[in-house]
Amino acid sequence: MVGSLTYGRDTIRYEVCFLESRKTLSIEVHPDSRVLVCAPMGCSPSVIAERVRKRARWISRQLAEFDGYRLRAPARQYISGESHLFGGTVSARPFGSSRRLENAGSVRLR
Repeated sequence: MVGSLTYGRDTIRYEVCFLESRKTLSIEVHPDSRVLVCAPMGCSPSVIAERVRKRARWISRQLAEFDGYRLRAPARQYISGESHLFGGTVSARPFGSSRRLENAGSVRLR
């Protein structure tokens, strides 16, 4: 079952899983912005929606915190002379045509 709730300007989408082994309702917020509600079998959708509504502030804070962890670096452009982290050290790597790249099709055996 999937549900959604509007909290301020945010829309919280959540997925519900029913488990026979559960006796209480739990709400999990995952780093990939997934909200999972685990409920005992036979729990009514209105009870689940009410519990999510009561915890909407906490869910919204958790989603915002996880959103802050996401990498916001632009995509790398490999330009000749630009420094990159490689093998644990920062080094300037030549990109483009070089003797080594021109002879990439040949194989040298020793």
